[in-house]
Amino acid sequence: MSRRTCVILLAAALFLTLLHPRTSADAQALAELVENIQSDDAAVRSEAFGQLRAMGAEGVQALLGMLVEPGKGDDAGARFALHGMAVQVSRTGADADRAGFAEALSRHLSTDAPPAVKRFVITQLQIAGRAESVAALAACLSDNELVNPACQALIANPSLEAVAALREALPNSRGATRVPIIEALGERRDAEAVAVLADAAKSSRAEVRMAAIAALGRIGDPEAEPVIAAALGKGPERERRVAFDAYLHLAEELRRTGKRMEAVTVYTRALQAAPTPALRTAALLGIGGAGSARDVNAIVPHVADPDPVLRHAARDALVRMRGPKVANTIRQGLKKSEPSVRAGLLHVLVGRDEPAATKAIEAATKDPSAEVRVTACQLLDRLDDPTLEQTLLEAATSGSDAIHPVALEAYMRLAEARAQEKKSDDARNLHTRALDIARTDALRGMALRGMATVPSLESLPKVERLLEQEGVRDDALQAYVAIAGRMAETDDKQRGIEMLQRALEMGPARDVGQMAVAKLRDLGVDIDPARSGGFVTSWWVIGPFPGETVRQEWPPEKGVDLAATVTAGDRGLRWVKHHTDDIMGVVNLAALMKPNQRVTAYACAEVSVERAQDVRFKMGSDDGIKCWLNDRMIHRAPQPRSLTVDEDAVEAQLAAGVNRILVKVVNGGGGWEFCLRITDRDGRPSEFEQEEN
Repeated sequence: MSRRTCVILLAAALFLTLLHPRTSADAQALAELVENIQSDDAAVRSEAFGQLRAMGAEGVQALLGMLVEPGKGDDAGARFALHGMAVQVSRTGADADRAGFAEALSRHLSTDAPPAVKRFVITQLQIAGRAESVAALAACLSDNELVNPACQALIANPSLEAVAALREALPNSRGATRVPIIEALGERRDAEAVAVLADAAKSSRAEVRMAAIAALGRIGDPEAEPVIAAALGKGPERERRVAFDAYLHLAEELRRTGKRMEAVTVYTRALQAAPTPALRTAALLGIGGAGSARDVNAIVPHVADPDPVLRHAARDALVRMRGPKVANTIRQGLKKSEPSVRAGLLHVLVGRDEPAATKAIEAATKDPSAEVRVTACQLLDRLDDPTLEQTLLEAATSGSDAIHPVALEAYMRLAEARAQEKKSDDARNLHTRALDIARTDALRGMALRGMATVPSLESLPKVERLLEQEGVRDDALQAYVAIAGRMAETDDKQRGIEMLQRALEMGPARDVGQMAVAKLRDLGVDIDPARSGGFVTSWWVIGPFPGETVRQEWPPEKGVDLAATVTAGDRGLRWVKHHTDDIMGVVNLAALMKPNQRVTAYACAEVSVERAQDVRFKMGSDDGIKCWLNDRMIHRAPQPRSLTVDEDAVEAQLAAGVNRILVKVVNGGGGWEFCLRITDRDGRPSEFEQEEN
């Protein structure tokens, strides 16, 4: 506990004794004692507390007398002590002590103390005051300088007298005092104030009208509804917006207090009159939360609204609406609505998880409207019903070009679900049928990717036929590699190895090639496609250094000593050997170093060639990169970017023998990696040697 906290608690506890008279207080002595309360010397503080104890109840009044306007003296000690007392007496449970303290403060509000002092006193009454302080606070409600803190104190005051004082003060309030009193009545949710607030809502002053309407909304009494409703279409836009907000607050309060029918009435009227999508959204969700079957039709037209936010709000409202007749009313709407609404209601039925949803959606696949048929096909795979497989297959096979992709995608999602359920044969059969009937490369690619998840020798002929087809080549290679790996593990190891090697020769995408290499290595095949492709794979790396700009220099740029410790701020860093197994020579610095955001690293490699030669250095990096060859900078790309293999190409000359390459890679955030390939001037991989790590 801090010294200051101790002082507050001790001062508060000792001042409780001042409420019981003993002797007259001496203002000068009290001032000295208050100063001593704040001393750093514990003995001085203790002595001061003892003397204060002996001064009696008049000391409280004396402390109040020490308060001055800001800038006209130092009253910090007195304020410190009085605030500590307010906190303590409101917590002790000794109501006599609290009441005595509050009465003393209340009396001070009738003095000629400056307004700034009275505001401080009122703030303490906001903490400690109850019924005994209401009269004094009510007297401040007519004072422009005191009305705001007095209202806050009466809001915090739990007594019924406090809210009655606010209510009684409003009719007689004038000028700047009216709005704070109105707002306070709204905060207290005083239902008895509806009549006087309704009168205030007719004021000629806009700020008074708006405050009254807002307060009526917060109170949430049904009697306030016509007053707020009358304001919905009146006045400038700002006033109308306040009225709509109040109307929605009213509905929410009605719902919260169990008046659901009244709440729905308000929400429905708000929906009809709301000037903005946001307000209509709030009204729709309100009807869904408070309504019943009789209110379904108020929402139904909006499930096809052009605004996606409103459309989803209407659907969500119907999904949330509860009651035994709600689902039946929605199904009736499905029969008689226009196509776009029928499509929206299909989403609602699925979201509600109704038992009859499957039958309704299956029937919708034969609806005269293409929009409804497409929607039904989209939704069928979301329902856990095995009979839907044939329905989707028929729609995908014989449906129009609009229906076909939707139905086939849904069909393949069913296949994915079968795979997750470990029903591999079923999943493979579904994906194979999908491949057979797919009308576009995009759909064929999706089917091939699905076949890769459940690889089987039975799928191989279909996959091999597509290896040379440009639009699906990468997806076919993915399935081919998966089948080859399964074959090597279960049927014919040598044939599986040959298939994997063939896949690498065809130049697969990086992730597929990586999968093929990993399987080959698992099968005992020594393979390094990165080296054969001219990538530098063996590096010494060091980092992280702080900062993400290529301009900032660190010791490796002044000379590389692989055995030395390099200082980076308060850290000592050492060079570490690293060999990348990535098929494109990518070094993942983010996996090697922590921290790995807003940082810099260096990588050093040595390559040996028998003769001097002209070459190209091809680099990719995430983010910026800088490269030196034999201590001469040959490339700089400072911009943030993601890695693209061979993105940069720079002409260079390798000397006969050993050549040292230094790369600097920075990272602002996200991924952090690089790669470097050496080729001849025609782009063919160069032959070089590296000492293996």
